[in-house]
Amino acid sequence: MQNEVSDDVISTLGGRGLLTNLAAAAARRKGPSDLKAYDLFALGMADFEKGFAESIKFFDAAIAKDPQFGFAYVKKGWAIFNYALSASANGDVDEAANEFERLSRKAIEIDPYDAEGHVSLGDKLIWWGDLAQGAVEVERALELNPSSADIMALSAGAMSHLGRPEQGAAQCDKAYRLNSAPPPWYPAFCYENYFFTKRYQESAEASKRHYAWQRPRKEDLTALVFRAAAQIEAGAADDAAATIAEWKQEYPQVPVEAYMSFYIAYSRQQEADQLVASLQKAGAPMCVPNEKLADFPKLQHMKICDEERAKQAVRGSAGRRSVGIAASAGC
Repeated sequence: MQNEVSDDVISTLGGRGLLTNLAAAAARRKGPSDLKAYDLFALGMADFEKGFAESIKFFDAAIAKDPQFGFAYVKKGWAIFNYALSASANGDVDEAANEFERLSRKAIEIDPYDAEGHVSLGDKLIWWGDLAQGAVEVERALELNPSSADIMALSAGAMSHLGRPEQGAAQCDKAYRLNSAPPPWYPAFCYENYFFTKRYQESAEASKRHYAWQRPRKEDLTALVFRAAAQIEAGAADDAAATIAEWKQEYPQVPVEAYMSFYIAYSRQQEADQLVASLQKAGAPMCVPNEKLADFPKLQHMKICDEERAKQAVRGSAGRRSVGIAASAGC
């Protein structure tokens, strides 16, 4: 009981949520010339949960006032990354992710003992396929701040990719238990873990809460993918069909085969197989068509898709022969 109480207190303070909210309220009462680095950072944090463009400006201003303010670099990185993902930005996500990595490394250089820089770097590396080094950074963050609800949630976003969705789901549960007023970004780091631990209803609901925070920005493709998979496994076929329809409308050029090749990396095959099986069951667009293969030079072909493309090629060849015979007969 004592451990739970101390974790709750440490998490509330360590997560900076309460402190930055109070600081932002105080900063709004100050004139621009009176704002210090932490005031500007707090204003950036207040805007972070509403949008990202303005928060980036505040974080830049905080860094200009204090170039050794490590946490401002971390949050600027998250803001840049999320802004690139938003519909309004139309930015290069890979470029934004590289900047996110650079800023996380800068924060670690300033303060090697701050968990925020390590978990941010770890998430980025893992999501971009460097599972081994990413795992080192995530574990370091958990060692440095094991009682922070925010660190638990942020590191949970890596766990399903590392083959540890049970740990990720448990971290999400604890993060919500410790933080009675969780920020709206927690669900984004939890719905994958809930899906892979077969907590399908919770996975679908978490992806919906993630979308509610994103609006009016474009919904993230990964949220749509996991929502459809979770809904079909939860028995909500109509909801899954509606999610698939939204997927086809928002991302018409990204079937499951392309998504699994370029958007996601897992250390174990069983996570990939579980997700693909659920998406096929949900009626998701599965395969890159023959005529679009040239657009995906590094595509990791799925067996079911190669088989389907072979059938399409045979049907197309038979059709062309029929047209040729008919034309010859007409002559």
